Amino acid sequence: MPPAENKPTLPPQSLVTQGIEFAESGLDEAVTPIPPRYWWLKRLTIAVGPVLLVLLVIRIGWGWVAARQLQAEIDKYVAAGEPIYPKDFDSPPVPDKDNAAKLYRDAAEKLTHTSDDLALLSNWETLGNLEENRKAIASLLANNAGILQKLRKARTCKVVEWGKKYRSPMIKTVMQYNLAGVRSLSKLLVLAATHAETKGDANETVEYLLDAIAMADATDVHPTLLEHLVSIAQYALVTRLIERMIPSLRVCEYGTNSAEDSKCVPLETIEKLRDAIKDAHLMNASMTYAIHVERAIFLDSLATVWDANVSTASAARGVPVAVILQKTPALLVRPVFLIDTIFTLRQLSKMTNAMKVKTWTNALTFMPRTTPPTDIIDEWTHMLSQTIMPSIVRSNQLHFRAMALRKMAGVALAIRLYELDRGHRPESLKDLIPDYLDALPIDPYGDGEQTFGYLPNAMWPRVYSLGPDGVDNGGKLWFSAPSRIDWQALDMPFFLDGPAPKSQQEFEKPRGSNKPTADDNHGEDKSRHGKKTNARHKTPQYRNENHNPHGSAGLLGKESP
Repeated sequence: MPPAENKPTLPPQSLVTQGIEFAESGLDEAVTPIPPRYWWLKRLTIAVGPVLLVLLVIRIGWGWVAARQLQAEIDKYVAAGEPIYPKDFDSPPVPDKDNAAKLYRDAAEKLTHTSDDLALLSNWETLGNLEENRKAIASLLANNAGILQKLRKARTCKVVEWGKKYRSPMIKTVMQYNLAGVRSLSKLLVLAATHAETKGDANETVEYLLDAIAMADATDVHPTLLEHLVSIAQYALVTRLIERMIPSLRVCEYGTNSAEDSKCVPLETIEKLRDAIKDAHLMNASMTYAIHVERAIFLDSLATVWDANVSTASAARGVPVAVILQKTPALLVRPVFLIDTIFTLRQLSKMTNAMKVKTWTNALTFMPRTTPPTDIIDEWTHMLSQTIMPSIVRSNQLHFRAMALRKMAGVALAIRLYELDRGHRPESLKDLIPDYLDALPIDPYGDGEQTFGYLPNAMWPRVYSLGPDGVDNGGKLWFSAPSRIDWQALDMPFFLDGPAPKSQQEFEKPRGSNKPTADDNHGEDKSRHGKKTNARHKTPQYRNENHNPHGSAGLLGKESP
């Protein structure tokens, strides 16, 4: 019997069926087409990849060019000898015994006052004449008698140097100085002057005002922009008190001194006050320096926060290179900020040129725009400049206003000296030359040749500036709120008969009458236009009218407009 053949054993039908189904299922997966969405993703990747690569190259190139342009801008200031790095502003050492700044710092640290005292310091003008506050004021002044003596001594020092050492980050260095203490000392001096005035001690009033001017001048030595604004506020306090005290100011008779009669002031002391308050020419140099400091703070802050990629030599000068840009959005927009930084530096540098001109009208040609951005692109591309420039422009406005007020205060004191000598005010400001002024100061808001306006016989006699609009409105003024004259509207006044009116109604109402009327401008000085009118005459009150100690040489050295 032949051997049986080894035939393959067929799997059960169920297994075959499963195998066929498995094979068919695998075949189906192998030949199923890719869904359309994946094809689009692949095509998008292929299409966008090169674009992103191009954008990346553009971004790298753009950033490189922007960084080089910024470095070139910085190098330009260095070549011109302008301070731009923190160490460029270091002050030279001065012995403490010769340095008024040392006395001012000590006084600021030792000033003692309570919360009630702070209220007195903040509201000196409204509280000075109130009987219920005189004891509190006297107590505050007595508790700080030593401080007042230090401030008087500081006035005799020939040098003021604050010994500032700026280091990066500069903003922290700036905040170390005790500006609050400086402001409190200024208010203390003006409060002391007000208190002396209410007691009838005119000589001590003027001495305290001289102390306050000296301290404002010291604050304005190598200042930051904030310090310059503090000094402007100090000058404003002094000019307001001068305006208030001028009608009662009188000169000691020949042969009489203030020790014998405290209600009079030696002629040379009044002359010192007049010369000190009107000599505003150093303010321009201080404002220029302040803008340079602001420019350096801005650049230092940018280098610290945005990594401006300045050179190694620049870093050695004091600008650190802080590589902190880790986030993609910041990395992408950095060139925009670098370019806006260049724009801001140039605008700040242009503004220093505004300090080289005589008038506000000419200064405006160097002012950057302060209008809101026109669109989203404008807003994003000038984000830095739109943040910093409005405050700089506003500071410039306050700077010119302070110069006008200081000069008008000096003219008003000269008018008072003329009146005490002659028994009446001058018909024209030109009559003050040469015995009371060697040259008429230029109105910062005029055309560069105009002096101040003068209304000797108006209801409210006054000297006035044209104000920021540069238009002569005949000395008219406008109140934006009670006791607040809007110096940007119409003209800017300095009153000769005491404190300013407190409202528009009071200004327009004749004195001693309840009937409102327009301000009487009869007797207006038309000297700026080449005409004159008659001025009123008063009986001599305080000085021997035959005694004129001025001589033919005058009282002032010639002032540079």
